[in-house]
Amino acid sequence: MKTKIDAIDKKVEDENKKLEEENAKVSGFSKLYPYNTPKYHFFIATFAAAINGSSQPLLGVAFAKVLTLLSTPKDLLVLMNDGNEDYLQEEVTKICLWMVIIAAVCSVGYFTAKFSFGTLGNNVTLKIRQILYAHILEMNIGFFDERDNGPSVLTSIMAADTAVINGIGTESIGPTSESIFGMIIGIGIGFYFCWQEALVCFLVSPIMVIGTTIDMKMMEGEGADNSELEKEANLLCGDAIINYKTVQSFGHEDMLVKKYEELLAPIHKKAMWRGVTSGLAFGYSQFSQYVVFAVMFWAGGAIIKNSEIDEETGELSINPEDIFIALFAIMFGANAAGTAASFGPDAGKAEAAAQKIFRIIETKSTINAIKMDEDVSKK
Repeated sequence: MKTKIDAIDKKVEDENKKLEEENAKVSGFSKLYPYNTPKYHFFIATFAAAINGSSQPLLGVAFAKVLTLLSTPKDLLVLMNDGNEDYLQEEVTKICLWMVIIAAVCSVGYFTAKFSFGTLGNNVTLKIRQILYAHILEMNIGFFDERDNGPSVLTSIMAADTAVINGIGTESIGPTSESIFGMIIGIGIGFYFCWQEALVCFLVSPIMVIGTTIDMKMMEGEGADNSELEKEANLLCGDAIINYKTVQSFGHEDMLVKKYEELLAPIHKKAMWRGVTSGLAFGYSQFSQYVVFAVMFWAGGAIIKNSEIDEETGELSINPEDIFIALFAIMFGANAAGTAASFGPDAGKAEAAAQKIFRIIETKSTINAIKMDEDVSKK
């Protein structure tokens, strides 16, 4: 009988281990997507985020035009525009109005995106908490005997982890959409006005992308590592609080405090080392960003230097204003893309939280009293 019981326990253990491995392979976003309801909020928010990201390169175009106008001598502008002395003020006013229009569109876009994503995030948190709580109540008694499923761990998952899972759901879709559309529109404008400058940016941009990717990967791993290290500390803390009468009766509070400090020591050491490595990764990402900008400015100077002069008009074959427009459109687009990197820590913690939540939800109960009662009532 013991052999049969051990075989059954081993089979259940292997199934749970296989389930955890399969759960780790699937991203949390794909699992959370079905809970994003109502769906029209999802598409409206994504569209608004795309508009917000596209506005950044357009603002760069306006900025480049204003900068070119203000850096050109007034007498030269009057001479180039048939003696119109009000040309500078008229053009600057026109561009500033465009900036105001872009600002108005962005204000509506950001409000729409935040409202829709907030609605989706609250709905996801509510549904996940309901499903998780119902599934915990359906689990068999043996499930709660495991240390990984202690009361302190389960309550922490119910209270904290369900609140941060939006870091890989609705909260990350907005910045991601903004960054994608910002870069696409920025590079498109760059190739339209000065393909040479845009090509240089396209060739050196992997340096910045690699730096940002390393920085985000470092922050994504932080959530999972800390989660595993904090588990034992949370279990000890939960057991001590639940059984506080027993703890006081033995009078060994100082021993438990010392044990708790020992469990926190590796977490502190890991966090200190993570701070050093994250700092180096973030420093490299910023360094690569400024290097890319320096290369782009240098390339702009080289393009103007090597451009030919039209014999009939006496003007350069490549207009410096076009180079400025391409440069600032790409820079503002890259700035929009850089905002996604700031969500790295949230995404890392949210991914770890989603793994813990769906580990419980997808674990099958060997005895489900609730469903048994339902089957009996149906019969």
